[in-house]
Amino acid sequence: MGFALPILVFCLVIALMAGDAQRHSSEYVRVAVQQKLPDQLAADMLRTADAVNNWRHGRTLSDGPVTPAQTGMIPAPDSRIKSVILSNRLWIWVPATDGVFTALRNQSMTSALALTVSGGRLLMADGTDMNLALPSGVTEGSVVYLN
Repeated sequence: MGFALPILVFCLVIALMAGDAQRHSSEYVRVAVQQKLPDQLAADMLRTADAVNNWRHGRTLSDGPVTPAQTGMIPAPDSRIKSVILSNRLWIWVPATDGVFTALRNQSMTSALALTVSGGRLLMADGTDMNLALPSGVTEGSVVYLN
């Protein structure tokens, strides 16, 4: 009977350590997903631009949305990414998502084609207004890749 209390204390200590390890593990996963999401969205935006540009080469296209199915993209990009051709320009955008603009600029080698929407205007990284009318569906805070 004298060993019951030390064994109970030992079991409680092990249970507390396991709970703490689980909490650290879930925090690690949360941070990893948070960092991966912007990078993946940016990569999908650039992959979409490449696929659409290859697909439209040699075609006469009218204004309108372009779907991954039309271009034959496999695997399909994230469903939040939208693309449309307007006035012979390819617009690819994703609604406001933390970190995507930075990831897009990094992955596109700080391209001037990586833009944001602020105050209903399309802005370059330095704040220069592009003076372009936004396509339907591009909302405040969206990250845009213009081609």
